[in-house]
Amino acid sequence: MNGMYVMIPASWTELLQQIKPFGATEIEQMLLHAGKLVGFSAAKLESDGRPLGRTGGIRDFDEGDTYDLPHSNGTLSVIFDSAPAAGAAESVATLANVLDLALLVHDRRHGVSTTPMIAPTGAKDRLTKTIDRDAFTDFLDVEFAGGPPESTVIVLGIDAMGAVNSTLGHSVGDAVLAEVANRLRETLRTVDTISRLGGDVFGVYCPNMGTEMATNLARRLQAAIHIPIRVDDNELRVSAGAGVASRSKGEKASEIISHGDAALNASKDDGPGELSVYDGEIRLKAEDQRQLAAELLDALSGNQLTTALVPIVHLPAGAVVALEAHVIWNHPTRGQIDDHQFMNLAELIGRVGDVERAVLEFALLDDGAADSVRTGMSLSASTLRDSRAIGWIVDRLSGGPNKIMFQVDEEAVSTGGRVVAHHLELLRNAGASLVLDDFGRSHASLRTLHTIPFDGVKLHSSILDEHDRTRSASVAKAIYASARTLGFDVVHSGVDTDADLRLLLQMDGQISGHGFYAQGKAVQARVSTTTARSA
Repeated sequence: MNGMYVMIPASWTELLQQIKPFGATEIEQMLLHAGKLVGFSAAKLESDGRPLGRTGGIRDFDEGDTYDLPHSNGTLSVIFDSAPAAGAAESVATLANVLDLALLVHDRRHGVSTTPMIAPTGAKDRLTKTIDRDAFTDFLDVEFAGGPPESTVIVLGIDAMGAVNSTLGHSVGDAVLAEVANRLRETLRTVDTISRLGGDVFGVYCPNMGTEMATNLARRLQAAIHIPIRVDDNELRVSAGAGVASRSKGEKASEIISHGDAALNASKDDGPGELSVYDGEIRLKAEDQRQLAAELLDALSGNQLTTALVPIVHLPAGAVVALEAHVIWNHPTRGQIDDHQFMNLAELIGRVGDVERAVLEFALLDDGAADSVRTGMSLSASTLRDSRAIGWIVDRLSGGPNKIMFQVDEEAVSTGGRVVAHHLELLRNAGASLVLDDFGRSHASLRTLHTIPFDGVKLHSSILDEHDRTRSASVAKAIYASARTLGFDVVHSGVDTDADLRLLLQMDGQISGHGFYAQGKAVQARVSTTTARSA
């Protein structure tokens, strides 16, 4: 009777966790445990005719049911004292697959290779003692050439490592990554392989493991990483996003790793510490992004990009105090596309600098025409790291007085180190204002505001969470208190509905009472209505 893959019952969690420390004694313990879960009274496990474990009395197993363990050349035989319950056969088939995984660990630990298995070779990461991305890819290509048909790659990205490096130093960040690698090794099976794919991203190869079991394993890895990490006098709690991608027949190593990367990126859309499984929807989205990137090159040469000004309003008075330049892509078939949907693509294809130079020229023209308000624009992480790009911007700003306001992402600051800090200082000395953008999106730290003299912060739209007003008010209260102490402005973004606007006015009345700034569709509508009435 061949084993089949079915859904693993939730009650099997403890059994699955016994796979890692597998040996002869543990096999019998697992069979005892499994007998209670499934309802059989006796069982034995063999591989190539050699007994590995047995539970129950002395019985004639020829009368029992036998299940093949194809990847391990083993068999599981079970005997029921009475008629098995409904679904028992499917449960035993599932058990056979679980034991198949365990037997692989046992065989390979004792030098018995039941499927082609090579030791990963190649460049080792000094910090985490794992192989690098190239070696990982080469290793998987050899595995896939003759290895198990079902296998999965888990890609894990540690959240907000930039904030750790910027606030506590790179030595602390290195210690965190090293400890994360240790926890991965402690949680995984011996047969699994770990790679540091780059920076704060790890890859895990899980042979003979389907999507469901790999998803359960990924959640255990996330939980292990989330346990507080003590480095010197600091106790840090970090989270990790996860992407799970199972191999389809014929897929190359680079493809399954790419699918894991895409699933990890999809998990980030839901916030830190989330998990996504690569599926058709993610595949279509990734393909669409590749197509959009190609079309963006045509848009840059075909003059499809325009710049629009969005107001930043002082509330509750309603006066426009600044204008923010946004890029709009007038796509020939998709219609208008906002910059937050394609600027990251421009950065990936190396053309974000071209877009930002054009926006700056537009902002400088508008800045010269408006005496009472500032004109703002965003600067990408790649521009902030580019000394030539910063030099060009400084030269353009040096032509005379200006009210240019640059918005920079907190992650770009935290990961940029001294280079970005120096470039921000040059921009400020050239007369520009600096605003820390998307503050509060994940692990943004108030320490960043003490490190660099920002003129303001632009809060992430998640601060206006009507479902968690207590948290929203607490975060805003802390930011307002820092604003008063350090003397910077606070801008609320994502005020897109009347409900957002009412919540914001109510929240400010409770915790601030001195007025604030806001931006969003509801604010734009309010300004438009006020202007129309005045006219």
